[in-house]
Amino acid sequence: MIVRAMKDVHFAVNIKKSPKLQAMKCIEKLKTLIPIERAQMKLQLMVPANAGKRLKERVKAMEAEIIHESWSHNCVLEVLVLPGAFRPLHELVQELGRGKTDTDKESALYGVQFAY
Repeated sequence: MIVRAMKDVHFAVNIKKSPKLQAMKCIEKLKTLIPIERAQMKLQLMVPANAGKRLKERVKAMEAEIIHESWSHNCVLEVLVLPGAFRPLHELVQELGRGKTDTDKESALYGVQFAY
């Protein structure tokens, strides 16, 4: 299906050019025929409850889709984001969680996890 679409948009592979560059150009041309979108990552963000409101506001500003949220003594948000937003979200959670990343069962683990 992809090979046929590549032929339809008249795209030929050139072995002297970078594969990544060619793939990006090919994807741009294929978007005219096939609805292609970049896959989103599903992440679980956890911060202390008192920082939850700020996290939620900043996540919305990053145009992430909030799937689920729960509030207890921690704020847990499940979000869908583009892969490029992972690092800024991780830094944001570290900032709001004040660097607490203990893995003890009794202490809270604040951070970013992949949600499956």
